[in-house]
Amino acid sequence: MRLILILIFFFYACSHTQAQKFPDLRKVICLKSPNGCPCISGNGPLTVYHAESAEVISSANAGQVTVRVGERVCQLSETQLVRMNYPQVLTTTMQKRDHSPLPLKQFIQGYVETPTKAERYALGSFWPTYYHLALEDMYPGTEVPILDPQGRVLGRASDEFLRQVTWEGSGLARNGMGVQYAGPGRYSLYPADKVWGYGAGRRYQILPFRTIAVNFDGFCAKLKDRFPGCTSRDVLGLLLFSPEIAEKKIRMQDGTIHDGYLCATDTGSPYYIRADRIDIFAGMQGGGNPFLPPERRGNDFIAGGMPPILPSDWRIWNGVNDRQWCDAWTIPKDPFNPAPGECTHDYHVVARQKAVRLFALFDAKGKAMRCNPFPL
Repeated sequence: MRLILILIFFFYACSHTQAQKFPDLRKVICLKSPNGCPCISGNGPLTVYHAESAEVISSANAGQVTVRVGERVCQLSETQLVRMNYPQVLTTTMQKRDHSPLPLKQFIQGYVETPTKAERYALGSFWPTYYHLALEDMYPGTEVPILDPQGRVLGRASDEFLRQVTWEGSGLARNGMGVQYAGPGRYSLYPADKVWGYGAGRRYQILPFRTIAVNFDGFCAKLKDRFPGCTSRDVLGLLLFSPEIAEKKIRMQDGTIHDGYLCATDTGSPYYIRADRIDIFAGMQGGGNPFLPPERRGNDFIAGGMPPILPSDWRIWNGVNDRQWCDAWTIPKDPFNPAPGECTHDYHVVARQKAVRLFALFDAKGKAMRCNPFPL
């Protein structure tokens, strides 16, 4: 009898641990409702918003599901939840690589001294997200050929991994190959054991917690006084400074505190990386995706108080994946005090506390300071 009880307890403990490791995550559906939708709790209705991440606590009961949404525990109809499937993998040894920010002496082109005396040219406020290297270990799937731009076979890898490379821009295959997106269904290889990858046009290496992807046109509009006829070439490689990042005193992997210096060495889809948006490269750490288990979400910046904007920071969605952006001319000049008629339903106001300021740096001769294109 004692043996049976031990086996029952062991089975329960394993099942419970597995449930904790791989939570049942759902996307909340709440369309065309800027004020959110009710979620029933014992203390009355709570409010949830479209695209929030809901973890299922108990199975359906008469069509209702008990969920945890942030700190809220309440019940939603099954029809208000879409299951978010993800690979049943939490970590990989690939992630043990040192993610410490490159020292300024190596990072800044023509480094002489810490650029505290440089002229700071204000570019305004920006809202961050994160991107990272896709890892094949984290995205197993059906093995398919890796094709170069000419259609030649470079090797083989998981189809799910290659989908992630297309989204993130670069990735690391199980065999150690660095794989970079080179157009629809096409890829190139690079020595991932020596470099993290390459940014826009392969003219700059990308570096964890130094590289940011920016909207070139948006930056040019802010820098037109400094770069008449500004193009992406003027923006690419600019040394930038964020006082908010420096003030947060974010402790990095090597124990140092991040100094707030970044570099505009990459870009992304103009649909997502708009004029006041940036994407910060997090190496092999997580990007804050709320539809992955907690073990796969975090990175050093998030732990240090730099949360990314999330899909739920848009409060009006016309369809499950169709968010409504504020028109450029209605974005509040002061997100903390929107004027009548200004737009308040997207991240500019909803996630106003997540913004950071950026400054472009110029030396004593008025020349733009830049980062080293190939420091590794």
